[in-house]
Amino acid sequence: MYYWGSRGNAITSEPTPFKGIMGLSIVQVACGPRHMAMLTETGTVWTEGEGIYGALGHASKEDKNNPELVSNIKNINMKEISCGSTFTCALSDCGNVYVWGTLKWTGEVLPPSRVVFLDRVFISSIACGSRHILVLTKTGQVYSWGDNTYGQLGR
Repeated sequence: MYYWGSRGNAITSEPTPFKGIMGLSIVQVACGPRHMAMLTETGTVWTEGEGIYGALGHASKEDKNNPELVSNIKNINMKEISCGSTFTCALSDCGNVYVWGTLKWTGEVLPPSRVVFLDRVFISSIACGSRHILVLTKTGQVYSWGDNTYGQLGR
């Protein structure tokens, strides 16, 4: 994996090899404007970047210049991740959706929290826009929530 652009306090215009996370294999990367999340083959989520909005999922809003495990969900096997501008989402292998960070349309959610209104459906995929979230159910239904200024929620 390579990165370029702004990372922590450094800016690089050249693709730079990413050293990884203690020998873990990364299977998915998701990026917001100022943070990124990485999903490992073991189902753990690691984040780094700007912490001011809580999008890293750690107990504080401190910036992280190196990947750090999102410890609140370390015992939940995640299968997919996605990032918005100030928040991060993860999908567990049980079909539960977790969100953390600042959701400007509902208020602030710092720690990773399960989205309880989706408890009665099995979610098979997630996607985040800048300020909205879309989820796809096992039966093909789409649920959306967040900012609908430009009709991005499909309503």
